Amino acid sequence: IAWRYHRLGILLRQAGRSHQALPVILDAVAIRRRLAASRTDLYRSELADSLSNLGVTFSELGRLADALPAAREAVAIRRELAATNADRYRPGLADSLSDLGVTFSALGRPADALPPTEEAAAIRSELAAMDPGRYRPGLADSLHDLGVRFSELGRPADALPPTEEAVAIRRELAAVSPDRYRRDLAFSLNNLGIRFSALGRPADALPPTEEAVAIYRQLAAASP
Repeated sequence: IAWRYHRLGILLRQAGRSHQALPVILDAVAIRRRLAASRTDLYRSELADSLSNLGVTFSELGRLADALPAAREAVAIRRELAATNADRYRPGLADSLSDLGVTFSALGRPADALPPTEEAAAIRSELAAMDPGRYRPGLADSLHDLGVRFSELGRPADALPPTEEAVAIRRELAAVSPDRYRRDLAFSLNNLGIRFSALGRPADALPPTEEAVAIYRQLAAASP
């Protein structure tokens, strides 16, 4: 039944019904916490999944102070799991670290947001080196976020390289699957323009900004 609650919560969130998703996800967390207390080996991973889902749901509802403990606990559990079985659990750890960075950033705590974002990027870089097809999209996400974190800390020179790398990866992905990745490419191109502008390089800022506008214009024409 915990799995059904967990899955229902995700579906409700994806349908934009986070208020309805929350009590269902809370039930899933409560059940899985009880199960994990008696059978740690079987249920800790599932508890981490539901905690991660809970943190994202709280964030979507603007309840960031509630999202943070759930995100932290998910990271702690997945870190323990990855210490014993890295191949199986490091991808999930990277996901939870990324969520934690986003939560800290939304709370206006960029100094706290940077370390988990850097760790997520490092893990995903290693994973992408072994299996690019599976992990390069996640690496692009982390690099994009890393550029944002450095920018939030007033470090535009450090923000530029990960943003450029995110653009390069997303450009490759969009060339293969434009419907899926062109929006992400536009997002990173827009940020790249901002990074160049912050460094006092307006001539370099213009081309990525123009390209982002062109992509967004095409996307808006297809789905206003």
